[in-house]
Amino acid sequence: MNKKAFLAVVLVGLLSLIWFTSASSAPIEKQLYYTKKTTLAYPKTYVFKFSFWDADSGGEIPVWEEEKSLKLTSATIKTYLGDIELLDGVDFSQQLWIQVERKKPDGTYLVLGTRDKFLVVPYAMWSSGGLEGPQGPEGPTGPEGPQGLKGDKGDTGATGSTGPQGPTGANGPTGSQGPAGAKGDTGNTGPTGSQGPQGIQGPTGPEGAGVIPTGFMILGETSTPPAGYTYFGQLEGSTSDEWIARTDMPANRRSIMAAVVNNKIYIIGGTDGGSSSATNYEYDPSTNTWTTRANMPTPRHGPGIAVVNNKIYVIGGVNQSHEWLTTNEEYDPSTDTWATKAPIPTARRFHMAAAVDNKIYVFGGYNGTTLKSTEMYDPSTNTWVTKADMNGGRYVSGVTVLNNKIYAVGGGCWGCSPNYLGSCEEYDPSANTWTQLAAAITPRVNLAAVSLNNKIYAFGGYNGGYLSINEEYDPVNEPNTWTTDTNMPVTRENLAAAVANGRIFVIGGDTSTVYGTCQEYVPGRPAIYMHKKN
Repeated sequence: MNKKAFLAVVLVGLLSLIWFTSASSAPIEKQLYYTKKTTLAYPKTYVFKFSFWDADSGGEIPVWEEEKSLKLTSATIKTYLGDIELLDGVDFSQQLWIQVERKKPDGTYLVLGTRDKFLVVPYAMWSSGGLEGPQGPEGPTGPEGPQGLKGDKGDTGATGSTGPQGPTGANGPTGSQGPAGAKGDTGNTGPTGSQGPQGIQGPTGPEGAGVIPTGFMILGETSTPPAGYTYFGQLEGSTSDEWIARTDMPANRRSIMAAVVNNKIYIIGGTDGGSSSATNYEYDPSTNTWTTRANMPTPRHGPGIAVVNNKIYVIGGVNQSHEWLTTNEEYDPSTDTWATKAPIPTARRFHMAAAVDNKIYVFGGYNGTTLKSTEMYDPSTNTWVTKADMNGGRYVSGVTVLNNKIYAVGGGCWGCSPNYLGSCEEYDPSANTWTQLAAAITPRVNLAAVSLNNKIYAFGGYNGGYLSINEEYDPVNEPNTWTTDTNMPVTRENLAAAVANGRIFVIGGDTSTVYGTCQEYVPGRPAIYMHKKN
């Protein structure tokens, strides 16, 4: 890999083996970026197809591909490809070829330059404590055991009988002695002794004693190489956030929620601004396509939605007659079928729902008054239980789950002052407690929230005007601070957001117009630097 044709690929946390060289750093996140110089005109939007090919086949077998619509603002194509553990069929420990093609107006593709030979940089295990030494060699085989003892000597044969005495008379000759008895057989040799025990395995090399071969890389968070290394190049992160247009929904919808099963996103119900809907749309991020699935039995908008054991539960909401519902319906994507389940005890709409440890928690909402109650549904027993109230009532908040805790961000409170909320509450199901956290920067209602890489992102909403804002919160490392990220390209409220394949998607919503818009959001990531062993 030379600098001239350098593929800027960010591999953050390569199979959990690559670490920053800083002692305080955590494992890098597993993100993959790609850049390539082109001669294409800019600024202009193009459709590109990115693909990986198996080098062992001579680059003739494709193992992964994806189309992206990108606006070039310079002579460099630069985009996020995905999480290295979620790109199905791609083995990054093998040598690959990567190819980028431009889609022409007639639907055919033009390869941009030659196909680049690509190997995720040779890497070594690295930490601030030094390199782990190689395992010691296996000890030698023990010596052969001693030969078994020689068998006992056979018994001496019996003495032959004495010859008969000669007759009396002339002195006859003395009878000859009988022959000696035959010698007994020699005893058999005893068995060979058993083999001695195997030698003890050599000890593992001490930490820091391992050797990185010349030409191998380590990754660091600065461009200054450690002793014995030379700075080689930068694996570019995305220095700014990126919004990518995806295929719109088959129909425009607002007052929707999203559910994810097997990395596919389901948008169920909602309204087109007129009637409540029963539609069920499935989005596959890997192919950027929508599929219409079986309609929900009860048309409604503003329900709560959650997933347990790959089944989706749609709870409550409001119908076309403006009736608040207790309806609870279960959808099984594997069979594309619906089933009716135990109704929620409290009718409500515009509430929030989330699942933790196979239990569904429904809280807040509105049914003539702003609610703060929490009810828990157990799908395994089809029963409901009352849980602790929120600190304050709210409806149409952003809701997400992070580290087995539920977060409710912003929302509205009818008749309250202020009417638009910025407050954030955390629910711990194990303790059945709600805790007030740092408020978001912008108070708002009708927003959407998701969590990714231990951070919460809150999108859009309304606070007297329609919003495109995007705010980020890290409740673990920076619990007192919200920050502002790149705004959505489309201003909207009553939208849905979901994470699939390690990627954020924001879907639907409305202003004075109802949208079917689907956009992917890629948060920025810092650059990582490569240092080559001398």
